Amino acid sequence: IEAYLKQSSQILKQKQYVAEAQIMDEADIQKLVAPWLGEDTNLSDIPLPGLIAVSFQPGMEIDITVLEKELQAVSPFIRIDTHQSWLSDVLRFAGALQFGSILLLSIIGVITFSAVAGAIKSRIAVHKDEVELLHLIGATDQYITSQFQKHTAWMTLQSAAIGTVIGLIALFIVGQIAGRMDFALLPDFTLSALHQISFLTLPVLIAGLAMLTARITVLHALRQMP
Repeated sequence: IEAYLKQSSQILKQKQYVAEAQIMDEADIQKLVAPWLGEDTNLSDIPLPGLIAVSFQPGMEIDITVLEKELQAVSPFIRIDTHQSWLSDVLRFAGALQFGSILLLSIIGVITFSAVAGAIKSRIAVHKDEVELLHLIGATDQYITSQFQKHTAWMTLQSAAIGTVIGLIALFIVGQIAGRMDFALLPDFTLSALHQISFLTLPVLIAGLAMLTARITVLHALRQMP
């Protein structure tokens, strides 16, 4: 392996677009592998590959396929692993998660709107006589609407706060479990201050959506009353 590493290193150093090609020693390779296999794993009994850390000149075009074929003339087992090859998969996966999160949030918003609208319609039907009486004696639509909005906001705020607390507890438990793992298959699972603030604002946002839904529903019902 040492002979292959030296030949490959010489080929790389001859390339104009290569800024540095350094053969990594066994200790550095073990440090790279240890997080994936566990810090307590005895790596001395595991055959480790030879690695060359290569830095390219910025702004220069590089054909990785051609370079890999040239290096494989030294040994057919040589492979070039670039950051772009695995980073593109990670970015694609992250994009899919973001799209799924947005889709899930949209579904939750639609369900919340439908649930609140249905509850308001039921409440108006139960108190139809009182609402019609208030409407007939001159109570403004704004006054009647505000009563339903206050009740809806308070009930929604309580429910959303309970759900947010449960969600934070679940995330804390997941973070504790992920933090005990000895390999780097999962990223660091921590909530920043911005994430915590975002979670705390969720009940307010949901209550605001419920108030808006209540207002639209009540005003629509009042328009149909004499």
